[in-house]
Amino acid sequence: MQLAAIVLACGISAAESLPAPAIQEQLAAIFRRQMEPRGYRVLSVSIGCRASETARIGEEPDLSGADIPSLVVVAIDDGGKRRFCPCRIEAERQVLAASGDFEPGTMVSQSDFRKVWVAAARAGGGLSSFPFEGSAQLLARMKAGAILMPGFLQKPIVMQPNRLVKVEVKNGAVQIDSYMLSQSSGAVGDSIPFLNQETGKSLYARITGPDTASLEIE
Repeated sequence: MQLAAIVLACGISAAESLPAPAIQEQLAAIFRRQMEPRGYRVLSVSIGCRASETARIGEEPDLSGADIPSLVVVAIDDGGKRRFCPCRIEAERQVLAASGDFEPGTMVSQSDFRKVWVAAARAGGGLSSFPFEGSAQLLARMKAGAILMPGFLQKPIVMQPNRLVKVEVKNGAVQIDSYMLSQSSGAVGDSIPFLNQETGKSLYARITGPDTASLEIE
């Protein structure tokens, strides 16, 4: 599937974008430094005003916000004067997309999604990695190719309060099984308190499955 990158609008047309190679190279380096650690890749950068080869960025644009802005205005110092020029960024971000059609309530895992590069504006808050270990329950209907968004998944609750649970207690190479009373509900991977009925003390252990948990003592 070929996904075209989106051009972030800057209020200029391609015909109005005038060449300024040195400035464009400076901007590209700045945007890559700010955006690549967040999962973006910058494909191209252009500005909407003419600049000489000796022009420099007057003030570094800040793209550290949650979303890539639709308009970037750059201060350029050229010939002792400062101008403010609109720019254009072509960028993409890698996100998880559904590999098939899924109904709400379906149990899904990492294998049900594939990583794809999409236009920065389309990527929005899409997830780039599966947020849970193992499987999770889908809360929304998803068509093949739809982007996985925060809030689309929840971990299934496998532990209820006041259950007698087998807890594997590990201390180095030593492992013993103890039965404790769960004091909260939770999903696989959650750490919740368990009551040791012999000592009357509560200890936090990680849920490993229905009525099972694991506790490592250092």
